Amino acid sequence: MRILRRIFRDEEGSATIEGLLWLPLFVGLMGITVDVSMVFNAHARIKGVLEDVDRAYSVGRLESTTQVEERVSALLAHYGDNVTVTTTEIDGIIGTTVTVPMSKLVATKFLPKLLDMNLTVQDYRYKEA
Repeated sequence: MRILRRIFRDEEGSATIEGLLWLPLFVGLMGITVDVSMVFNAHARIKGVLEDVDRAYSVGRLESTTQVEERVSALLAHYGDNVTVTTTEIDGIIGTTVTVPMSKLVATKFLPKLLDMNLTVQDYRYKEA
């Protein structure tokens, strides 16, 4: 009980006031850092999926660009229905492009301009004989 009285009677609060003034800035910076980190992590994961599926197509485990698009869409289904996948094969070069809305990638939504953008990930590779 004495500790509570001492806390309530203590009038030295200058550090507390400064902390309260700076706290929103630190929380905002942490939120922005989390969102940007999640976007970079999603980019790396999507790139890995594209590399694996394009490799499977280049060595003949998948037979058509439609199968590639279906496989990539299935592996990225947790990003929602707005994921677009496009695969082309021109002159022996396989190109796959995935577009995901940023709103599906961030957690805190501290950067509203970021939510209107899309993350586009591309992978190109030669088709093997």
